Amino acid sequence: MGDYARGRLDLDDEERLPWLEPAIEEEDEGGLSPLRLLGFILCGLLLIGVAVAGVWLVKNRGGDAGGEGKLIAAPAGDYKVPAREADARKFEGEGDASFAASEGVARDGRIDPSRVPEAPI
Repeated sequence: MGDYARGRLDLDDEERLPWLEPAIEEEDEGGLSPLRLLGFILCGLLLIGVAVAGVWLVKNRGGDAGGEGKLIAAPAGDYKVPAREADARKFEGEGDASFAASEGVARDGRIDPSRVPEAPI
């Protein structure tokens, strides 16, 4: 009868399963040293300073775009002109179906069989 059957586990066994072992052995160093922490803080501040300086340089670079910046005068008159009634096309039965249906008139829709396209075979 093995150790497992007796209720004990042999943890010092050389034939332990590797996937049950911890992946990283913990070392007790006592945390991060103050000197290393100061180095991380200084590097972070340096990176922030470089980023701010880069943004400032991009926004305030001295190149003049040229030109005088004058306004372009708009042409006189309207730029949108409403359509005239005479220019609009008229179609038979256009727009009256919705008005008739709202008044309660039943519309009898029919399909002209002579105008129906043939179905593809």
